[in-house]
Amino acid sequence: MTTANVGYDVWPFIHVITSVDLSKYDYIIKIHTKRDVNEEYLFKIGNKFLFKPGSQWRNDLYEFLKTKDNFNKCLSALENPNIGMCTRFNLIHNKPNHCGVIDIAMEKWPKYLLDINDYSFVAGTMFIAKAKPFQIIKDMNITEDLFEKPTQNRKTQFAHLMERMFGAIIYKSDMVIQDPFTSDKILNSINIRYKCF
Repeated sequence: MTTANVGYDVWPFIHVITSVDLSKYDYIIKIHTKRDVNEEYLFKIGNKFLFKPGSQWRNDLYEFLKTKDNFNKCLSALENPNIGMCTRFNLIHNKPNHCGVIDIAMEKWPKYLLDINDYSFVAGTMFIAKAKPFQIIKDMNITEDLFEKPTQNRKTQFAHLMERMFGAIIYKSDMVIQDPFTSDKILNSINIRYKCF
């Protein structure tokens, strides 16, 4: 399946999930290529976690697939009815309006905002998740023309809103995003608010 080069990794993903019968699947895995963070700046994504220049952000995004043990821990976690998505703890961003994305969306794309305020999302959009919540995305009837060509100037695009909505659908479905492969000792020491099951 091919798509136009718009919407970064987000439009191709939406195109795929809207082209299949999600009821036939238990889980969705979303992965894509990821360039290094520019060595000229440190990139803070929220939750007070800092990414060093280079490959750290990409490596952390791939954490759930790095080992068979990590992957199996995700599958076990997703058997819990309260957990809907898995990724590494420092990628779970609890400020959806970071960079003013929600403010911009309220003005430009209000019909694509979900009626939920308290939620987190995965900064970088790589994860394993239950398939069922993504029916909400299918029902939004999102089309290719909403997306722009990728740029590196970090200008807010529709894709950035959908990055947040991928997390919002999990919380809208009464579930949370979880890190099942980092030890409880580490998670407790940094007071991760979603570690509650």
